[in-house]
Amino acid sequence: MIRIAAVALAALSACAGPATSPEDPSPAFPEVVDVLEVEADPSVVTDPSLRAAIAATGRPWRVRHRRSGMELLLVPPMVFERGAAPGDGEAADDERPAHAAAVTAAFYLGRYEVTAAQWEAVTGERPGFFSAVNGEGAPIESVSYFAGQAFASAAGLSLPTESQWEAACRAGSSEPRHGLLDDVGWHRGNAGGRPHPVGSLPANALGFHDMLGNVWEWTRSGYVADEYDRYADSGGAAPVDVRGHARGTPRTVLRGGSWFDPPKRARASARYATERDLVAGHVGLRAALELPALTDPRTP
Repeated sequence: MIRIAAVALAALSACAGPATSPEDPSPAFPEVVDVLEVEADPSVVTDPSLRAAIAATGRPWRVRHRRSGMELLLVPPMVFERGAAPGDGEAADDERPAHAAAVTAAFYLGRYEVTAAQWEAVTGERPGFFSAVNGEGAPIESVSYFAGQAFASAAGLSLPTESQWEAACRAGSSEPRHGLLDDVGWHRGNAGGRPHPVGSLPANALGFHDMLGNVWEWTRSGYVADEYDRYADSGGAAPVDVRGHARGTPRTVLRGGSWFDPPKRARASARYATERDLVAGHVGLRAALELPALTDPRTP
């Protein structure tokens, strides 16, 4: 069951106003998207508490970003347990200890990893090796952090922070994975040595596909090895994810695992720190659309 950040949710609802519809869009809603579905589809978001959290934001659940053509789903404010799940023997030291983390502002995230076609629609270019082989639905790969940031900026989007990514991946669950890995993610053991078209495996409880496996996904959060120890010593309060940049560290965090990696990398809490100029055929991205003026006023 999801735990909602009550103060942030109340502020969000007050700001957002009534839910939008394709026929009567709210003036407060970003003009960069088209509304596809106002209410969360219960066949996709099966948990009533998740649907209630989405509805409480006053924002439509599913939209299409006009500039890139990508489909975005809403992630509501929530408090979740970030880090290694209890008994997760595959977890690394930098995933421990698990601790409460808060996403205080609703945001949109790509339902799928960014595809080669969407990248080309924004940049006019199509980098990568596999994208030329796997067709329009192939995830973009062989793009650095800098290229990912440039793409997102050009499209009016952003890379997600680590906490945003993990909140969307977990979708209210504390388990390492949202299903049997062979069923929900492409990894070294089942991918056949290549990435696969996005959305070819079942989604998680919020409707996101390929959160585990296929290609690693850049975040905009810099890597701090002892970060979780610091949060665990914060007195039990749920920390806000304020570390939304790569400044102050030579490495940035990738999330989700990939077709090239062993199964232990494809877990909700797995973190992979790497240099920002890395270009590899198993590294891509997922983009976010953030909504204004909904964060904790104490956040720097």
